[in-house]
Amino acid sequence: MYGSIIYRLNSSRYKYLVYTFLNVPNNRFSISYQILLMLLISICILVTMCMAIGNGTRTYYNVMFWLDLICMIIFIIEYLLNVWASTVLPKYSGRNGLILILFNPLYLIDLVVIGLTVADVVLDILWLPLAAGLRGFRMIHFFQYRFVFIKLLWESFWSERFQLMIAFYHCLLWIFSIGFLMYFIEHAVNSYFQSVANSVWWAVVTFTTVGYGYGAPITVAGKLIAALAMIPGIWFFALPAGIIGASLASKCDERKNGQYQSILRLNVAASMLQNAWRIHRINVKLRNNCARINGPLLILNLTVLMHS
Repeated sequence: MYGSIIYRLNSSRYKYLVYTFLNVPNNRFSISYQILLMLLISICILVTMCMAIGNGTRTYYNVMFWLDLICMIIFIIEYLLNVWASTVLPKYSGRNGLILILFNPLYLIDLVVIGLTVADVVLDILWLPLAAGLRGFRMIHFFQYRFVFIKLLWESFWSERFQLMIAFYHCLLWIFSIGFLMYFIEHAVNSYFQSVANSVWWAVVTFTTVGYGYGAPITVAGKLIAALAMIPGIWFFALPAGIIGASLASKCDERKNGQYQSILRLNVAASMLQNAWRIHRINVKLRNNCARINGPLLILNLTVLMHS
């Protein structure tokens, strides 16, 4: 009895259902599960940020311990189900499928998250504040490619990698050029620009519009160079964001058009099948009624229509 139940549960149908539930959220239950899992991890991290490490009461640590324990149980169950269900995929169905699954980067991330969570629980049992620092590593769980947006973002980066490399190269070239120039102009009269490193750091915080305010040029030449360098510098640093934004919009349009084309193909295929079935039924009725007048011609025309 139990053997038959295990055999049924080990069928490809149940593996496929579990795999799509965990990795391809396409219904309200799987999407709700992903949202609840993210909320649970976010609550753990937020509570850790709000509590004073080293000064927290026993109640705070008890709450964190139970949250960690719940996360650990969910992660372990999810990991085991993922490994079991992934064998339904063709690339993992062979003799070495389990080894390929275990060395897949996404499953390695899952394993790292489980290890960090187990270490977190053990360290909290030993009452060590160091465990709080491990909770931040649970954000790794968010970077699994389960959602379309993350995949599209990565595809956008990869498709525009050469343009991004050129943009970053020009940014670095501009930073070092202006940093060296400001050093030679200001180092004799300005205590902040006494080293090239400080000058380059000033260029970074200026062109990225952070502006910590640690230092500023005081000579007329330095102010003039800084004013002339700021506008192109901001342009250079805005280039990567524009490149990624345009590529992401293009990828979203491609995906939307691809979904529309697939729906269109499905509709055309369904219409062809329905028409073919109607023609087949008409031919069957004609044969049953033994239509002798223009019967073969009519059947021939319908057959030609069916294949057109």
